[in-house]
Amino acid sequence: MRFNSARSFLPALSCLVLSGCSTPYQWGATEDRDWAPRIGSVSYTQVAQELGQPNEKLPLPSGDLKVRWYARPITTSTAQGTMEDHSVQHTEDRAYWRDMRFNKDGILTRAWLSDQRELADSEAP
Repeated sequence: MRFNSARSFLPALSCLVLSGCSTPYQWGATEDRDWAPRIGSVSYTQVAQELGQPNEKLPLPSGDLKVRWYARPITTSTAQGTMEDHSVQHTEDRAYWRDMRFNKDGILTRAWLSDQRELADSEAP
């Protein structure tokens, strides 16, 4: 009996995995390895001294502040296919952002890298 249930489970699992691979890319966020170790020990003023003026600031209803700095450019594709299918016409250059969240006291509480276009939409992983 146990063997039969495993036999029906494996095809279902395979379909789930394969359908996940065909899902179009929407956005991504990863922990910022440069700044995550400094969470709780660095202030907004210190970060701004190191990174310069931010590109954008977003005050949150909680009193926290979400801030964005430019990290580097990335190239994304809007079409699915193999690497051979992609040409310059199928790609888009856009910014990869260094997004951070500071508490009411100005202390860093989150740090992540994101390709989300709007700071309001960007959330830490």
